[in-house]
This record gives sequence, structure tokens and C-alpha cells, in this order.
Amino acid sequence: METFGTLIVKNGQPFLELPIGETIKLNDSFFIEVFLDNEYHPISCDQVVDTLSSVNDLSINARIKI
Repeated sequence: METFGTLIVKNGQPFLELPIGETIKLNDSFFIEVFLDNEYHPISCDQVVDTLSSVNDLSINARIKI
């Protein structure tokens, strides 16, 4: 199953924000991929937190696979 949304970080925890306004708390059991350069690339929870915590107002489209 694939779920699409936008990666966000709240209080040091990564989430996938869905278009319907709900969020999914992410952990290492999810396979996370970000959409860059017209392709999906794998990313870890730690990379999500590191990337989004260091940059303000960054929006990254992503999908997760359970």
C-alpha cells in the first residue's frame, strides 16, 4: 500500500501530512521515499528529521509504503 503526502517534523518527530489534513507518525517500519527530480528516492526517518529541522519552510512531497 502506498500513501502520498508532505513530510513535516514536529518536536523532532517525522510525520507524513496527508492532503485530507491528517498526519501519520513515521518510524523505521515505513519505507519512505521523497519525490525529487521526477523520481522517488529512499530516505530514512533520521534523514527526514535532519533535513527538515535544518531548513525553514521546506516542503517535500513523499510517499510511504507499509
